[in-house]
Amino acid sequence: MSTPKEILARVAATYASCRSYRDIGEAAIVHVRGPRPWHRSTSRSPFQTAFVRPHRFLFEFKDMTVGPSEEWPHHAVWQNGTGSFRWSTLDDAPGVETCSSVESELGAFAGISHRVSRRIPGLLGLFGGSADVDGLSGEGTELVGIERIDEREAWRLRAPFPEGVSSLWVDVERALILRSFEHRVFTPEWSRRMRELQLAHPGLSDEMRANLESVPPIEVAFTSQTTTFYRPEIDVAIDDSAFELSPPR
Repeated sequence: MSTPKEILARVAATYASCRSYRDIGEAAIVHVRGPRPWHRSTSRSPFQTAFVRPHRFLFEFKDMTVGPSEEWPHHAVWQNGTGSFRWSTLDDAPGVETCSSVESELGAFAGISHRVSRRIPGLLGLFGGSADVDGLSGEGTELVGIERIDEREAWRLRAPFPEGVSSLWVDVERALILRSFEHRVFTPEWSRRMRELQLAHPGLSDEMRANLESVPPIEVAFTSQTTTFYRPEIDVAIDDSAFELSPPR
């Protein structure tokens, strides 16, 4: 049986060496603010990633709300042969904008995308590459066993962190991430600290800064359970049109 360190090293090598990568997925978040059913709320955020070395990239995600999908909050950052671009309905006047780097925009989107914008792009090398997937490379990480995820065998890794516990399911055959789960306890102190960090991010646009400033820090502690599902493919043909996004007007 492989060790957690060996599994994560194989994951890092797989993403770092692939010629192309593509996924579709969804992050499902359950917030629990008390013991009653009405103290629970659930949100869902579908997303997609596409990447062809060395410089073609797309990350797009939405926040599923009421109404047709065209009206959902929608965000994207992409890079092709003509430059790097961003688009978000959080902007006062949404429109395609050029950006200095996709890394800065992915970092700025980390909070509202539940860190999905950093996890796989980081492994692909957009942030220098890292085997530290959600803090699972540190001490205390354990291999729980092998489970079935979408008809595939997957290693399940689990590790504690200051605010809770994190789990990761890795395809045994392909060493690709199939699912992640985080249970976190959010306190007012944590909320204030994270807000300060987000507002200090150098890649934050004026519109996103104003949006963050309009949301006050939390007053009462609550728990959050985030499950992220991936359907990944590597070394597949991806047409150049995938990196020519035309957001709705």
